[in-house]
Amino acid sequence: MNPSAQRAPAKWRRSLIAAIVGIDFVLSLTPQLHWAAGNGTPLVSIGYFLGTCVFITLTLGVMVMIDPDKGGNP
Repeated sequence: MNPSAQRAPAKWRRSLIAAIVGIDFVLSLTPQLHWAAGNGTPLVSIGYFLGTCVFITLTLGVMVMIDPDKGGNP
């Protein structure tokens, strides 16, 4: 079997996981987004914060589903 054909799905998975991590990074570490979403209202800002936490938690599950071989089991 062609070795490049075997590596193609792994490269696609790595690229997708890197994109997800980048989105998570921007959402979680950019306080300006929290302030802009809140627009002076604490309730909206807290909602953005909690929504970001839920989104990041869900994307962790997505990353494990995309590449289950890289899970925590040795």
